[in-house]
Amino acid sequence: MFYYLTAKKDKTCRQCAHIVALALRKKWVTDANTSTISVKNIINKILAVNTAYNNLRKVPDKSRGVTFTNRAKVFMEEMRQVFNISSKHANTPTSSVKKEAARADPLTTAAGLDIRRRRKRQQNVKIEDVEETNCADVADPDFECDGREVSITIKTETESELPSAAPAPIGDSSQLLRYLDKGGSSTRNAFRAVASVASAVGVPVKRQKCSHTTLWRKRVSDRVARAREIREEFKKTKGVVKTVHYDGIKVEPLVSGVRRKLEERLPVVVTGQDVNQLLAARVISSSSGEHTAAEVVRAIRDWDCADDIVAQCSDTPTGNTGYNIGAGVRIEAALGKKLLFFACWHHILDLIPQGLFDRMVEKSTSPDIGVL
Repeated sequence: MFYYLTAKKDKTCRQCAHIVALALRKKWVTDANTSTISVKNIINKILAVNTAYNNLRKVPDKSRGVTFTNRAKVFMEEMRQVFNISSKHANTPTSSVKKEAARADPLTTAAGLDIRRRRKRQQNVKIEDVEETNCADVADPDFECDGREVSITIKTETESELPSAAPAPIGDSSQLLRYLDKGGSSTRNAFRAVASVASAVGVPVKRQKCSHTTLWRKRVSDRVARAREIREEFKKTKGVVKTVHYDGIKVEPLVSGVRRKLEERLPVVVTGQDVNQLLAARVISSSSGEHTAAEVVRAIRDWDCADDIVAQCSDTPTGNTGYNIGAGVRIEAALGKKLLFFACWHHILDLIPQGLFDRMVEKSTSPDIGVL
């Protein structure tokens, strides 16, 4: 078997020896019912036989003598060592080898072992304190006998509750995952919370496909599905008059554990009748009119709502309101139409008290303001 595998030349000698060692070890356990040496030792023995055989072949036929005889003895000794599986050389108990062989055998799965154990337990169950009755309807699980109510449950092997081959899958958990995302829980902390709650309500966590990696994959797939749903819902608002809002903001970087400077993001939002949708919040290199307009137009075209935009709203710095290179002018040029411009009401509420204060209170260079 070893030389048949090596003749194919698709595996190394050690890989071929490993395959042969597993087969030999399993056969020894089945036939001899004894403990054996480890697979690593068997591999070394097979490789030693191969080395001795190659050395034996190197001796020319014409010059065979003492050298050939000595190498032949070495070869025969190595062959005897391969089959030396006595208990004094063994380091693995028979039970462990049998379990390993059962796991490697596709016909003997863990579910099959559990099924056989369950059937054996059912056969050993003794029915006690059951009085003989002359009731005809024995198949009825609930019947009256001698004025007492007796419950009998009859289960056959086919009707018995057998464990499934695979753990039960997680049900619809999209709502739970969204609450975890809103709370900003990490995947490992979320898994601890889910496992604790499941154990508290009596759900065996080991029977579920639940781990921090499974939870992470579920969160990623749920976010993708939710993003797809949001886009589909937004497409239904096609034709509704919309206003695009944009304003840069300095925020901390999303990379956790890394100290960096604050990065500037540009949230882009569209509003209309029964419409309030965030399109993007990407990082921009600067708050100039060129970069701001490019990101706004990119978000509008990505969501395919350029035809519905009739107005824009932002604060009033020069980068947004400039006549020549402002973001508002560039957005109109990119969309190919004129847009109404509304000043952001947050900024207006800043300007009104400032103007009112300057109007009602006299300007002073003193550090103390009289009205206060």
